[in-house]
Amino acid sequence: MTTRASAGSAAPGGRGRPRASSREVLEEAAYELFLEQGFEGTTVAEIARRAGVSRGTFFNYFASKADVFWADIDEALAQLPGALRECERGVPPAEALSSGLVRLAAVFGPDRVPWILTQYEAMGSPAEVGVSALARLGRAAEELTQFLAERSGAAARDLPSRALSYAALGTLVAAARTWAEAGPARGRLSAHVERAFAAGPWRVDSAASRTEESTMTEHQFPVPRIEQHEERHLAVVREKVPFSGIAGLYDRAYPLVFDALRRAGVEPAAAPMGVVHGEPGETLDLSVAVPVAEPFTAAEDGGEVTAETLPGGRVATMLVRGDYSLISAGYERLFGWISEQGLVPAGISWEQYLTEPEPGGDPALNETLLGVPIAD
Repeated sequence: MTTRASAGSAAPGGRGRPRASSREVLEEAAYELFLEQGFEGTTVAEIARRAGVSRGTFFNYFASKADVFWADIDEALAQLPGALRECERGVPPAEALSSGLVRLAAVFGPDRVPWILTQYEAMGSPAEVGVSALARLGRAAEELTQFLAERSGAAARDLPSRALSYAALGTLVAAARTWAEAGPARGRLSAHVERAFAAGPWRVDSAASRTEESTMTEHQFPVPRIEQHEERHLAVVREKVPFSGIAGLYDRAYPLVFDALRRAGVEPAAAPMGVVHGEPGETLDLSVAVPVAEPFTAAEDGGEVTAETLPGGRVATMLVRGDYSLISAGYERLFGWISEQGLVPAGISWEQYLTEPEPGGDPALNETLLGVPIAD
């Protein structure tokens, strides 16, 4: 959804309103309600009623309430593979990424500003929207990392390639925030993105050749420690997924969990988590989880959301500071430290996202707590 001249017109379906698609009408209705009564206080049924359509029609266009924010951005991101393919072969990796993202940004002119860039804070920065931002960031980063792997011959999950991909996306997001805040004279987004990539701080062509050791600083990976944890109750959606499906599961599952908690009248007790059961293979047995104070009982239509318990006892923990591409390297360091101490993992691991992701936020400020329960 973007800001347009029609934003101040009559309510959806009103007389004299220019004809618009059902999706556009639903977007307008949703934003009117979000501003009137807040994101958390607005239901899908209310949005559909304001738009003059059925609840089923809403779900023809959006998988969740939070997805309303991302319609225009999702359309643009769908063009990312094509924009990258147009990059000339033989150019340095950083230049290839920047030219592809500048090309992608060209669809946004001064009168097409994604609503989330201007109204997210006004609605109280809802957590569900932040989680959906994280999932989209992860999918886009995987697209960029795969592109780098194809161009350079590096491993698809090579840490330097991922670091370069997240650096490029961080630059894009920073440029988008600056562009949105610039007002009617902002011009096209692509010009802001091009200037951001031309700035010295992003010139990270050498990052693709950094070693993993130089990236893993003590600031990003403090020394692990053993803690005593109490048993924790979780509300989860649990599935076995391939690595390529992790971001999609997070994107789908968190809205389901938060909605189930809301309908059950239960408040989250701590930051959201991801729990991996057993040893990772070709697939992960993954629980997308939100901690709760008491054992969770879903409403009758709770669907996929179930209760789960995270066992108490000794846990090896380590804080990862920085963007989410560092988490895999963090686990490697944590498991290596556990082995050095002569300890044995209990067959489960988890990560807790202590910093709520925000559109335009600095990924270097992210904090993720990794935990590996220790066998008795």
